[in-house]
Amino acid sequence: ALAAPQQMPELTMLTRGWLTLLLTRPCVRVMCVRHLAAAEGNLPIVQYLVKDANASVNMADRWGATPLADAIRHAHAAVAKFLISFGAKLNWDEVRASSELCEMARQGDVYRVELLLLAGCAPDSSDYDQRTCLHLAASEGALSVVESLISHGSPINQLDRWGGTPLRDAVRGGHGKVAQRLYRGGGNLGYTEAQASAELCHLARCGDLNTIKLMLACGADVDVMDYDKRTPL
Repeated sequence: ALAAPQQMPELTMLTRGWLTLLLTRPCVRVMCVRHLAAAEGNLPIVQYLVKDANASVNMADRWGATPLADAIRHAHAAVAKFLISFGAKLNWDEVRASSELCEMARQGDVYRVELLLLAGCAPDSSDYDQRTCLHLAASEGALSVVESLISHGSPINQLDRWGGTPLRDAVRGGHGKVAQRLYRGGGNLGYTEAQASAELCHLARCGDLNTIKLMLACGADVDVMDYDKRTPL
């Protein structure tokens, strides 16, 4: 039997009345309540609808969004984790899932990154330039996101369309802590000898000591030579 909202002590009087009213309207009961509760982060109502009212956790609204997508969009971790435990999906294709994860990584939003990974987004997701979410997090210096992605198996030496690695992006961005973390985890700069020489010699000419230090700390050879056999020194 369906439990009445009034019998749930964890719901406030206002919430019980609101839910009772909504559940008397079949069209609302079928489509809207679960999305609204998920978007608002109202875990007791989400739990009631799923466990007692047998609401489908994967029904999409007219924009194609599921309750799980709404919960993650509004950063409601408890609701998202509860829905996932009951088999909830994002209902996104690979392109959409990659785009969302890459954007959250670029923004340094570790909270949503972890929720998206928990919801099934691939840790090796990449954008149109073949830059993975780890490239984007590294280039922005988002250490917490880098840590999360590595722990979920994001490939540390994946190449983008220009042959760059996440470590190279971190070094070029001057993000020392991120560069050190990637290097400790097995990251490399991805340079050929000629490329490393050109980069270090260019930095020496420009007087960019900080980036030179980072490159050398991350495995670059201080004695590389350019086409004229001139070293950075």
